[in-house]
Amino acid sequence: MVEQKILVTELPDSGRVLDQDVNEWVSGWQNFFRIQKTVIFIDAQTFAASTSYDKLERFQCGKYRFFDLIVDVDVTGTPTLLTVNLEFSDDGITWYKLMNGPFGDLSFGNAAGDLKECIQGKINSPYCRITATVSGTDASNTFKLTAKMNFSG
Repeated sequence: MVEQKILVTELPDSGRVLDQDVNEWVSGWQNFFRIQKTVIFIDAQTFAASTSYDKLERFQCGKYRFFDLIVDVDVTGTPTLLTVNLEFSDDGITWYKLMNGPFGDLSFGNAAGDLKECIQGKINSPYCRITATVSGTDASNTFKLTAKMNFSG
């Protein structure tokens, strides 16, 4: 029998645990208690001329098991399209867009008006982030976006 050792890493409730299937040390998290955290990725950002959100922050979500993606969209005038993507990464460098079901993104047009929507899912990656792109915006045709995630597990 191989002795398992737990070494402290960057989070107080995580450690390195020996995966006996591959005989390698991997990150592990304690899940004795239900924990929750809300992270605001995009906070009331108004898209009036820019085409994408370039302040991309990654979040280390591996210790959580579930997420709620919460999107609040305010529309002024008749901008064309806002697309919000949730991306996950196994290394924090290369990003992969979440493709739940037949739809690969959340798209909002001006005809839908102001919206507040939530999507739930499971987490199986150590990192996540949210991206946003727009088209058809100018000084009088804008989208205002708040995108945040509630993590639990």
